[in-house]
Amino acid sequence: MMKTTKKKPKKYPSKKESEVFHYFNAEGEKLWGYRHRYYDALKNRREKPKQGLASENIAIRELLKIKTDLINGHVKRVDNENITVAEWMDSWFEANKNDWEISTRVQREQANRLVIKPLLGKEKLTTLDRTTYKQKYINALLKKYDPGSVQLYHNIFKIAVNAAVEDEILPRNRFNKITVVNDEKRRNARASVDQYRFRTKNNYN
Repeated sequence: MMKTTKKKPKKYPSKKESEVFHYFNAEGEKLWGYRHRYYDALKNRREKPKQGLASENIAIRELLKIKTDLINGHVKRVDNENITVAEWMDSWFEANKNDWEISTRVQREQANRLVIKPLLGKEKLTTLDRTTYKQKYINALLKKYDPGSVQLYHNIFKIAVNAAVEDEILPRNRFNKITVVNDEKRRNARASVDQYRFRTKNNYN
């Protein structure tokens, strides 16, 4: 039985930007994309394509960001735009494991395999934001582990992200200022606020 090859949609170039185009998907929906060719750090010719964007302006804006990164020398940032947390964690571990003490290596391998990748592995490293991180990682861990353990897992992830910053894959570590607060501290803080409100209310009565 012969296989039927899926026909690629015809691309129509944008009048505003030569590397931007629109096409129609199987449902007849008009979508936008771009294809940018460039040279990586080793002078190899690379291509950065993307499709499925909702508008021409979005496609142009995303293409402009890529061009700006390349002009500023952030080639690695462009090359690794779609790297997942799982992919980076594995790469970071393999590159550095021989530099660590055995106990540190075992601890980080277990944290990566049992905690970080199951909770965050599918997230894109470059687009993982603080809110998603706190919801999917910190808050999820606090339901299962004591605050000290959660702080440890948080620290390990921050170390891995700092390595991504040093490798110029990320511009900064947006998770550095996140703190782990245990339930007792949270209750004490809430009680202090309530007491302050009570005293303030009585002072004005």
